[in-house]
Amino acid sequence: MENRQYWQIGSDAESIEWHVSADSIPHQDHVELAGKETALVIYYGVAENGALTQELHCIFPMFRMVPNNTCASFQVDLTQ
Repeated sequence: MENRQYWQIGSDAESIEWHVSADSIPHQDHVELAGKETALVIYYGVAENGALTQELHCIFPMFRMVPNNTCASFQVDLTQ
């Protein structure tokens, strides 16, 4: 597997830029965010035809089906 760098710090030093060239698609990446009562994984990428792809995976650890078992949290996938 080739290790490519798709991210770089923006020229303003306050942003991150994602560069995907035509020879590197399809390409997908993700960002994970978590808080006290919810967590979210955002999957995004570029499909073979150049279209944006995105999927959200929401996790609600406070809504557990089995007490004291974080794997039993309510989870939902949202796609576009």
